[in-house]
Amino acid sequence: AKATVVELRRIKKHFGSVKANDGVDLLIHAGEIHAILGENGSGKSTLMNILSGLYLPDDGEILVDGLPVTIRSPKDATERGIGMIHQHFKLVEALTAWENIVGGMRGSLFLPKKKIIAEVNALCIKFKLQLNPDKKVHRMTIVEKQTLEIVKALYRGAELMILDEPTAVLTTQEAEKLFEILREMKANGCAVIIITHKLNEVMDVSDRVTV
Repeated sequence: AKATVVELRRIKKHFGSVKANDGVDLLIHAGEIHAILGENGSGKSTLMNILSGLYLPDDGEILVDGLPVTIRSPKDATERGIGMIHQHFKLVEALTAWENIVGGMRGSLFLPKKKIIAEVNALCIKFKLQLNPDKKVHRMTIVEKQTLEIVKALYRGAELMILDEPTAVLTTQEAEKLFEILREMKANGCAVIIITHKLNEVMDVSDRVTV
């Protein structure tokens, strides 16, 4: 049996009279690609926004490595090895890739550029990613930006990566490339969650599905 990285128990979240999540249970294992499948408005993103610290649940609990945790912010999530890549990338357009990767990290102003770039390049080799650390974000393609978001999360220690509808902005070929990256992450022991409503993607890339 694979190690359970994260467990959600009886998660509830409502916005006014709308019940987005009503007692959801979910197990996420290491070294596995897990698809969260459902139509628009079914609460998929809400659940993942709770796990990544954007929302607090109204009820229920989150366990990381078997211990109950409270995730109050994306920073909390990062410290627990959870990274989320949203449909709208959260990058600073005027900065380079490497500046985005370390931006806002503790002591980031004093980190030596050469060391950071060497670490970023090593990550790219390990996960078979292509990224130019010196390239400014506003000059990047959608694929490069998405790759940068992935590298940023990995650099910050993500062992669980959540991707919200990651192929919505990609061509079929680009999506195939992304799936190769996700498989590489899985091979390296990461847990990957992909939020989607495309059945073919689910069949193509995921090991388990929660509907």
